[in-house]
Parts: sequence; structure tokens; C-alpha cells
Amino acid sequence: MLSRNFDCPNVLYSVFMDRIGLPRSIAISLANQAGVILKQGDTAKALTLAEESMNIANQHGLTHIAEEIENLLHEIRSKLP
Repeated sequence: MLSRNFDCPNVLYSVFMDRIGLPRSIAISLANQAGVILKQGDTAKALTLAEESMNIANQHGLTHIAEEIENLLHEIRSKLP
């Protein structure tokens, strides 16, 4: 076990959260918002949010999340006029 004074794990965790955690959380949040807005009937706004979510996921290599967002995008696009 590492000593409490050893800062490297905290630094690594901080880097991880900055590079992976925050973009992941934002992508998920935007996708969730898109789903809620879609249920409220605002397809155009839902599409905008889902596309932004997909952009963030792709930019940060979050492929597992991007796959789920793609399903949401397909659902949204199927409801466009």
C-alpha cells in the first residue's frame, strides 16, 4: 500500500478525471438531456444535444458511450419530419 504522502496516485487520478472523467460525464449528461427533451417532443433540440454528446465522446475516444449515443441519434432522427 502506498504511503499517504505519496502524491502520484492523486495526480494520476486528477489527470484521469480531467481527460476522461469530465468529458465522459458531460457526454452522458448531454445524452440524458437529449432523451428527456425528445420525450417532451422537441426533436430538433434533442438532436442538437445528442450530436454534441457524440462529438465529445468521439473527441475523447469514448467508443462505448458513442455506441449508445448512436442508438439515441438513430431514434431521434427517426422522429424527424
